[in-house]
Amino acid sequence: LIRILKRIIQKNKLLVTKETTILEQHNQLSQMHSREQQMLQDKMNLQVQAIVNQLNPHFLKNVLNWIQVKTISVPEATQVIGKLGANIEIIFRNSKERKPYHSLKDELMLVENYLFIQQTRYQEKLKFQVPDINEIINLENVQVPLLSILTHVENAAEHGIKNAVNGGHIIVQILQPKSDFIHIKIED
Repeated sequence: LIRILKRIIQKNKLLVTKETTILEQHNQLSQMHSREQQMLQDKMNLQVQAIVNQLNPHFLKNVLNWIQVKTISVPEATQVIGKLGANIEIIFRNSKERKPYHSLKDELMLVENYLFIQQTRYQEKLKFQVPDINEIINLENVQVPLLSILTHVENAAEHGIKNAVNGGHIIVQILQPKSDFIHIKIED
């Protein structure tokens, strides 16, 4: 009986050892699978980045400059193309550098350029007011998420002004910073 019990104990130890080995192999395979998935994700990200890099901002800027030259007799079109080119340049620069944040000054430039383009589109139906660069000079180092203000201004223009019978006015204000916060107010 003792010999049989010793054999059973030995077989159980052998079984536990084999189970441990199988679990370790399973974990290794799982880790390999996880690494392969990460590599596939990285590959897809690189492919997307390659496409973005092929859509070279210099190419777009050159095309827009060419269109500006061709529309020189239409000052409004030349100005709209210039503003659009400036916005594309800011957005591409930040995308290329993988920066989700940029200066408040750059964000307000995007906003002002966008509103100029929309004002050209809607004519007298849209008026706007954005902070003067001198008003925010002391906030030069403030970083904001890319397109965070512009998105709200677009909403105001597309839903507030576009549907307004008599037009409207968009006002973007930077209220004085209090402690660690800056308050940005967008009205339509």
